[in-house]
Amino acid sequence: MQSALFILKCLSEGKNEEYLIQRFDNDEQLVRIWMNLLTELKLLVVNVVGEYVITNKGKDYLQKYNPHW
Repeated sequence: MQSALFILKCLSEGKNEEYLIQRFDNDEQLVRIWMNLLTELKLLVVNVVGEYVITNKGKDYLQKYNPHW
């Protein structure tokens, strides 16, 4: 769950996928699995230029489970 919260936090701060992959020891597959799960849960969406963006539901989730972020 900490990984999901970390990804949401980073995306809410404008960080991109490449940053996340680096932070996860270059494990691109792991980052994609988490991002796909977060998208399925409607916490992330992909915008018209293919970037992941945190939704309002994602922001609420982030505040609820880790209010310090």
